[in-house]
Amino acid sequence: MKKLNLLVASAALLALAITTSANSVPTRTRSSYGDNTPPVQSFATTPGPDGLEILTQSFCADATINPGAGACNLAFSFQVQGALPAGITSLSFTLPVPGNTSLVGTTPITAGILTNDIADADFPFSPNLSSTTLTGLSSNAVIAGLNGSGFPTFTFNFPDITPFEAQNLALFMEVNDNNSINGGRFCYQAGTGTDTNGENVCTKSDLPALPVPVVTVTTSTVPAPEPTSFLLLGSGLFSLIGLARRRRANS
Repeated sequence: MKKLNLLVASAALLALAITTSANSVPTRTRSSYGDNTPPVQSFATTPGPDGLEILTQSFCADATINPGAGACNLAFSFQVQGALPAGITSLSFTLPVPGNTSLVGTTPITAGILTNDIADADFPFSPNLSSTTLTGLSSNAVIAGLNGSGFPTFTFNFPDITPFEAQNLALFMEVNDNNSINGGRFCYQAGTGTDTNGENVCTKSDLPALPVPVVTVTTSTVPAPEPTSFLLLGSGLFSLIGLARRRRANS
């Protein structure tokens, strides 16, 4: 029962810090993770569609770290890097939840948009999206939900949201350790002390591997004709001109 109470208290703490925009999309500000840069545990850049790249990081929320036990609440950030393609009509994300973990909460889902409130070079956020900007967007601008596997999904629809607003977009996802003895927290290092029962101290890190987001870009750009198409078009025109001349000569 003690472990269950710790888990519920931890989930409630994070859920209270999450706000929901007018179009029902969960948001977090950079400063909601604390005044200092959250300790980044791992990061990787993976290629995305149309020349985009996705920077993924796992980090400890600096307000919920227990260095004595070596445990912390874990979150992931995902930032799109690179220019959005011309003619973009939608940008979709699926954020896989790592094995042996679960979302901290589902009402609202503890995944959403990291908005811009204070500048921090070491922690990504959406530079052109604030909570105020999101409130002013239409309900179709951003669609959030869970897929059949329970993974958070987000679709950004243009021009309900502009390419400028979505440039370098950043998302967050917060998860619990299903095998935790620290109220859902992950072991990010070996603990340095013991509690009265000697059971809530980490012996080593158990951080999950970085999830690889699935990103889909849809555009309305009409592909430019290939050189072969131009040649075929030209040949057809010359044939029609020749046929017209022969008809005149025979008339």
